[in-house]
Amino acid sequence: LPDAWYAAAVEDLLGLRPPDGTDPPTIRGTAYRTWVEANPVSDVGVDGYLRAAEAVVAMVSPEDLMGCAAPYLCAGEWGEALLERAFRRPPTPAESALFLGLLEPDPAQGAGLLVEAVLQSPQFLYLDLSAEGSPGEVVLLGPDALAARLSFVLLGAPPDESLRADAAAGELDTPTDARTVVATLLDD
Repeated sequence: LPDAWYAAAVEDLLGLRPPDGTDPPTIRGTAYRTWVEANPVSDVGVDGYLRAAEAVVAMVSPEDLMGCAAPYLCAGEWGEALLERAFRRPPTPAESALFLGLLEPDPAQGAGLLVEAVLQSPQFLYLDLSAEGSPGEVVLLGPDALAARLSFVLLGAPPDESLRADAAAGELDTPTDARTVVATLLDD
């Protein structure tokens, strides 16, 4: 994600913007490429994502992150919802197990670790990791990936709940349906 999209995604996810100077800057190139291989993250970039994640987590308490006073009661449900919104698609069972394992044994402490891990994960930092193909090959995007790309390109932010619901309901499956959704986004 370019720096502006990264900040918008963090704000959408947590209601907080990374403090000035902590979000990793985007290195502008001569061409826009979405392939993971065309957008390597340097050691400095990795450090920047770590600092940004730590700064955001330091701004809130676990109760504020989870939205409940008893983190041990709501941790699993909160964590699953966080992953789905952060990844802009439902997490795989392996992703859920890996990330939600950070909530064990102390959900209050694990909430911050989970957020830090999510904000540095490729699933959050890149628009779509599920479409497989070679550079130059046309790859059809799934509904979640298409919703994310449309939302970021047209609005500069991740897809909201309504757009994610449209994607899940098949409202992006045909060109006609997709045009209707795009018209709604443009009206926004």
